[in-house]
Amino acid sequence: MKRLHVWIAGGLLTLCLLPGAASAMGVELSVGGWNQNPSGDVSYKATSGQDNLSIKDDLKYSDENKIFGRIKIETPLLFPNIYLMATPMKFSETGSKNSSFRFGDVTYAANVPFTSELRLDHYDVGFYYGLPALKTVTAGILNVDLGIGARIFDFKTWVTGQDSVSGLTITD
Repeated sequence: MKRLHVWIAGGLLTLCLLPGAASAMGVELSVGGWNQNPSGDVSYKATSGQDNLSIKDDLKYSDENKIFGRIKIETPLLFPNIYLMATPMKFSETGSKNSSFRFGDVTYAANVPFTSELRLDHYDVGFYYGLPALKTVTAGILNVDLGIGARIFDFKTWVTGQDSVSGLTITD
Protein backbone atom coordinates (compact mmCIF):
# COMPACT_ATOMS: atom_id res chain seq x y z
CA MET A 1 0.00 0.00 0.00
CA LYS A 2 2.89 2.37 0.75
CA ARG A 3 4.29 1.84 -2.75
CA LEU A 4 0.93 2.88 -4.20
CA HIS A 5 0.92 6.09 -2.11
CA VAL A 6 4.49 6.94 -3.18
CA TRP A 7 3.68 6.25 -6.84
CA ILE A 8 0.56 8.43 -6.77
CA ALA A 9 2.32 11.27 -4.92
CA GLY A 10 5.24 11.15 -7.37
CA GLY A 11 2.88 11.21 -10.35
CA LEU A 12 0.95 14.18 -9.00
CA LEU A 13 4.16 16.07 -8.26
CA THR A 14 5.38 15.42 -11.81
CA LEU A 15 2.09 16.72 -13.24
CA CYS A 16 2.32 19.89 -11.18
CA LEU A 17 5.87 20.56 -12.36
CA LEU A 18 5.04 20.26 -16.07
CA PRO A 19 4.59 23.66 -17.78
CA GLY A 20 0.90 24.48 -18.07
CA ALA A 21 -0.23 21.24 -16.42
CA ALA A 22 -1.49 22.90 -13.25
CA SER A 23 -3.97 25.02 -15.19
CA ALA A 24 -5.36 21.93 -16.99
CA MET A 25 -5.98 19.91 -13.81
CA GLY A 26 -9.18 19.66 -11.83
CA VAL A 27 -9.81 18.20 -8.38
CA GLU A 28 -13.09 16.99 -6.93
CA LEU A 29 -13.48 16.01 -3.26
CA SER A 30 -16.51 14.06 -2.06
CA VAL A 31 -17.60 12.92 1.38
CA GLY A 32 -20.60 10.73 2.04
CA GLY A 33 -22.34 8.69 4.69
CA TRP A 34 -23.12 4.99 4.75
CA ASN A 35 -25.26 2.87 7.06
CA GLN A 36 -23.29 -0.35 7.54
CA ASN A 37 -25.41 -3.37 8.47
CA PRO A 38 -23.12 -6.36 9.16
CA SER A 39 -24.52 -9.88 8.88
CA GLY A 40 -23.35 -13.43 8.27
CA ASP A 41 -20.78 -15.59 10.03
CA VAL A 42 -17.07 -15.27 10.69
CA SER A 43 -14.57 -17.96 11.66
CA TYR A 44 -10.82 -18.51 11.68
CA LYS A 45 -9.36 -22.01 11.30
CA ALA A 46 -12.77 -23.55 11.98
CA THR A 47 -12.85 -27.30 12.51
CA SER A 48 -16.65 -27.62 12.71
CA GLY A 49 -19.80 -25.60 12.20
CA GLN A 50 -19.79 -24.86 15.94
CA ASP A 51 -16.76 -22.61 15.34
CA ASN A 52 -18.75 -20.18 13.17
CA LEU A 53 -19.61 -16.97 14.99
CA SER A 54 -22.82 -15.21 13.98
CA ILE A 55 -22.10 -11.51 13.54
CA LYS A 56 -25.54 -10.55 14.92
CA ASP A 57 -26.20 -13.28 17.53
CA ASP A 58 -22.74 -14.16 18.91
CA LEU A 59 -20.61 -11.07 18.24
CA LYS A 60 -23.56 -8.70 18.88
CA TYR A 61 -22.57 -6.21 16.15
CA SER A 62 -25.21 -3.65 15.26
CA ASP A 63 -25.64 -1.09 12.51
CA GLU A 64 -23.12 1.75 12.32
CA ASN A 65 -23.12 4.99 10.39
CA LYS A 66 -19.73 5.78 8.86
CA ILE A 67 -18.32 8.30 6.43
CA PHE A 68 -16.34 7.63 3.28
CA GLY A 69 -14.35 9.91 1.04
CA ARG A 70 -13.33 10.16 -2.60
CA ILE A 71 -10.98 12.35 -4.58
CA LYS A 72 -11.01 12.62 -8.36
CA ILE A 73 -8.13 14.25 -10.16
CA GLU A 74 -8.67 15.25 -13.76
CA THR A 75 -5.35 15.55 -15.56
CA PRO A 76 -4.22 16.96 -18.92
CA LEU A 77 -5.29 14.97 -21.99
CA LEU A 78 -2.12 12.85 -22.23
CA PHE A 79 -2.40 11.46 -18.70
CA PRO A 80 -5.18 9.29 -17.25
CA ASN A 81 -7.57 10.82 -14.75
CA ILE A 82 -7.36 9.30 -11.26
CA TYR A 83 -9.88 8.55 -8.54
CA LEU A 84 -9.16 7.35 -5.01
CA MET A 85 -11.78 6.28 -2.49
CA ALA A 86 -11.54 5.07 1.11
CA THR A 87 -14.34 3.31 2.99
CA PRO A 88 -13.55 2.35 6.60
CA MET A 89 -15.54 -0.32 8.47
CA LYS A 90 -14.92 -1.19 12.11
CA PHE A 91 -17.10 -3.05 14.59
CA SER A 92 -16.28 -4.02 18.17
CA GLU A 93 -18.49 -5.41 20.89
CA THR A 94 -18.75 -7.82 23.80
CA GLY A 95 -20.52 -11.03 22.86
CA SER A 96 -21.11 -14.55 24.14
CA LYS A 97 -21.85 -18.01 22.82
CA ASN A 98 -23.67 -20.83 24.62
CA SER A 99 -21.11 -23.42 23.50
CA SER A 100 -17.33 -23.49 23.34
CA PHE A 101 -15.84 -22.53 19.99
CA ARG A 102 -12.48 -22.49 18.29
CA PHE A 103 -11.11 -19.27 16.78
CA GLY A 104 -7.60 -19.62 15.39
CA ASP A 105 -5.50 -21.74 17.73
CA VAL A 106 -7.63 -21.08 20.83
CA THR A 107 -10.77 -22.80 22.10
CA TYR A 108 -12.90 -20.30 23.98
CA ALA A 109 -15.10 -21.30 26.91
CA ALA A 110 -18.90 -21.49 26.61
CA ASN A 111 -21.18 -18.93 28.27
CA VAL A 112 -18.28 -16.59 29.06
CA PRO A 113 -18.33 -13.04 27.62
CA PHE A 114 -15.64 -12.26 25.04
CA THR A 115 -14.74 -9.13 23.12
CA SER A 116 -14.16 -8.99 19.41
CA GLU A 117 -13.23 -6.51 16.74
CA LEU A 118 -13.73 -6.72 13.01
CA ARG A 119 -12.17 -4.31 10.51
CA LEU A 120 -12.88 -4.35 6.80
CA ASP A 121 -11.45 -1.21 5.24
CA HIS A 122 -11.49 -0.97 1.48
CA TYR A 123 -9.79 1.36 -0.91
CA ASP A 124 -10.53 2.01 -4.56
CA VAL A 125 -8.09 3.36 -7.13
CA GLY A 126 -8.89 3.91 -10.77
CA PHE A 127 -7.36 5.37 -13.87
CA TYR A 128 -9.64 6.54 -16.67
CA TYR A 129 -9.89 8.70 -19.75
CA GLY A 130 -12.89 10.72 -20.79
CA LEU A 131 -13.94 10.66 -24.43
CA PRO A 132 -13.71 14.40 -25.23
CA ALA A 133 -15.05 14.13 -28.78
CA LEU A 134 -18.28 12.54 -27.54
CA LYS A 135 -18.90 15.32 -25.04
CA THR A 136 -18.24 17.96 -27.70
CA VAL A 137 -20.44 16.32 -30.34
CA THR A 138 -23.38 15.99 -27.91
CA ALA A 139 -23.00 19.58 -26.65
CA GLY A 140 -22.03 18.41 -23.15
CA ILE A 141 -25.08 16.15 -22.74
CA LEU A 142 -23.28 12.81 -22.88
CA ASN A 143 -19.96 11.99 -21.23
CA VAL A 144 -18.33 8.55 -21.19
CA ASP A 145 -15.25 7.55 -19.18
CA LEU A 146 -13.25 4.40 -19.93
CA GLY A 147 -10.67 3.01 -17.53
CA ILE A 148 -9.55 0.39 -15.09
CA GLY A 149 -10.01 0.21 -11.35
CA ALA A 150 -8.96 -1.92 -8.42
CA ARG A 151 -10.41 -2.44 -4.96
CA ILE A 152 -8.06 -3.28 -2.10
CA PHE A 153 -9.47 -4.93 1.03
CA ASP A 154 -7.83 -4.79 4.46
CA PHE A 155 -9.60 -7.38 6.65
CA LYS A 156 -8.69 -8.10 10.26
CA THR A 157 -10.64 -9.70 13.07
CA TRP A 158 -9.75 -10.89 16.55
CA VAL A 159 -11.41 -12.32 19.62
CA THR A 160 -10.33 -11.87 23.26
CA GLY A 161 -11.80 -14.26 25.81
CA GLN A 162 -11.23 -17.05 28.31
CA ASP A 163 -9.37 -20.11 27.05
CA SER A 164 -11.45 -23.20 27.89
CA VAL A 165 -8.35 -25.26 28.89
CA SER A 166 -6.14 -22.86 30.88
CA GLY A 167 -8.77 -20.31 31.94
CA LEU A 168 -6.43 -17.50 30.84
CA THR A 169 -7.58 -14.51 28.83
CA ILE A 170 -6.22 -14.93 25.30
CA THR A 171 -6.49 -12.98 22.03
CA ASP A 172 -6.32 -14.61 18.62
